[in-house]
Amino acid sequence: MYMKRNNSALKNILFLCCLLTSTVCYAGEIPQATVKSSVNRLLNDTLNLKMANVSVFGRTISASTYNGVVPGVTWRVSPGDTIRVRVNNQLPPNPDQDSADQGNYPQRANTTNLHVHGLNVSPKGNSDNVLLSILPGESLDYEFVLPNNHSAGTYWYHPHHHTSTYAQVASSLAGSIIIEDQPDPAITDPNILKYESKVFVFSMFRYDTLTNSVAVPVRLSAKSKFKPLTGIDSPVLVNGVSEGTVTMRPGEIQRWRLINATFEPLVKLRWLKISGADTTVVPQNEIAVDGLYFGSMKTVDTVMVPTGARSDVLVTAPTEAGRYVVELATLDAQFRILERRIAFELNITGEPITPAMSLPSRLPAAQQRGAIADNEIVGTREIYFDIDETAGSNPDSTAISRMFTINNSPFNHDVVNIAVRAGTAEEWTIINRSSDTHPFHIHVNEFEVVAINDVKLETPVWRDVLLLLPKTRYTIRHRFIAEFDGKTVLHCHYLPHEDWGMMNIVEILPSTSSVNERPWEEPLAFPNPVVGRFSKFQLRVPELMQNKALTATLYDITGNPIIHKVVEPNTTTVVFEVHDAPAGTYYVRLTDGGTFSNTDMIGLVR
Repeated sequence: MYMKRNNSALKNILFLCCLLTSTVCYAGEIPQATVKSSVNRLLNDTLNLKMANVSVFGRTISASTYNGVVPGVTWRVSPGDTIRVRVNNQLPPNPDQDSADQGNYPQRANTTNLHVHGLNVSPKGNSDNVLLSILPGESLDYEFVLPNNHSAGTYWYHPHHHTSTYAQVASSLAGSIIIEDQPDPAITDPNILKYESKVFVFSMFRYDTLTNSVAVPVRLSAKSKFKPLTGIDSPVLVNGVSEGTVTMRPGEIQRWRLINATFEPLVKLRWLKISGADTTVVPQNEIAVDGLYFGSMKTVDTVMVPTGARSDVLVTAPTEAGRYVVELATLDAQFRILERRIAFELNITGEPITPAMSLPSRLPAAQQRGAIADNEIVGTREIYFDIDETAGSNPDSTAISRMFTINNSPFNHDVVNIAVRAGTAEEWTIINRSSDTHPFHIHVNEFEVVAINDVKLETPVWRDVLLLLPKTRYTIRHRFIAEFDGKTVLHCHYLPHEDWGMMNIVEILPSTSSVNERPWEEPLAFPNPVVGRFSKFQLRVPELMQNKALTATLYDITGNPIIHKVVEPNTTTVVFEVHDAPAGTYYVRLTDGGTFSNTDMIGLVR
């Protein structure tokens, strides 16, 4: 089902690419977006969301834009700065504004809001609040206050209104955010501060070839459920153009900040040397993903940037004669190649830099507080990504709005799926049950990937987007910043999936709040209980707690303890005999008597 939808898109892309192979849409230097920097700790800007004519591989189309350009302006700020942005929604009224709501399905494509992807800022009020709506003709003043200890790196902004996110990002609505490195040489290797930054935003358009305008949603039906927008997909653009040159001086090292701002494809880059009939790969040095530095540089032949993610690469000007290019490939959710072409031509010219620039001997810390220790963890939980394949053949077309789920739950604006507490840390197991990949993203707080399929990583890595491979388990650790509470979301960054409902609401409660200390009083915190006809119930002890003495208690729905067990160190599983327990709702809690406390809901059926 899903593959069939992508095969159709693939044919359109390949057909369009064949038409364009002899056409150079942009042969000069790949343009850099206009830069706006903070002054006296404040950046002020206005984003006018309006229709404008843009060139897409030689075709002029009418598209939704920020201030009439693609991509939007680049914001350069420092930790501790404030970003104030007015968003003026100047798009036409939604044609379907007064039509019946279709649930988790693209609609009302001209309603918008603003998300600052990767930033550690408040999700409340007029900050990074993606539950807000800005209708056509309305405006909203945003204010994003960066913490003084915010990580330097590459971030971006884009619309995030549920059911219009796909359509708007399919109009290349995006811009970059650069948080500057600290000039203190004790924090940042001085070599890093010498490199010129080049920002490359990869985006694309879905557009209607009949109207030469960006795609619009069609009403939900059996025919449209997997093709919710009109038109075809363009190949991926780089800073709004199809190809061009990047000029470097001999001896120079540049920092390329790569942002995958597409709505679905994965972006893959290779640096190549072409000498006659011979083509060889030229390795480069990757230093960060998602704006977060590695512990040390990685020499790589290929850089893969998942949807929504970023990669920072140090590109060294070649010293040997030859033609040097960068190959751009895009892949779908099953890693099938959609397109491959030369998008960058390196132009090595000008006065040599002497002595030649040097690579850094060390990288700044990804997080000032460092890795998340076992003793910070207050709880664990499992998060399941899944696709109900039976919905594809369901004659009820509305089944699409319940097909893409996290923990068996499609998005519901009024339901909090996960409650955590600010100022704490948790360990999550993210499990992809489906046959597709999914770029997992959570707002406000990045996370540390510590294991894959229960095998610990030798060097954990920080991310805010993690590409989940099919049938794979990932263990991550989250530190929820004490200053930021409020409702936010986690979701799949394939934006059709997100608009189809693969998103959950996470409520970060204030640091003074209790989370599930009396779970029988807050059952909505457990939207997916374990339900079945059990004679016994097995509780898994998280690996990080297996060296401790614990207690496990089974409570009934009123909070009365039914069974209490002392759990000795090195225990992996606690078993509760419940064959005599009547049908009903129960809670089982595992705790070390200190900060760690896990509670699960059980539904017994008789």
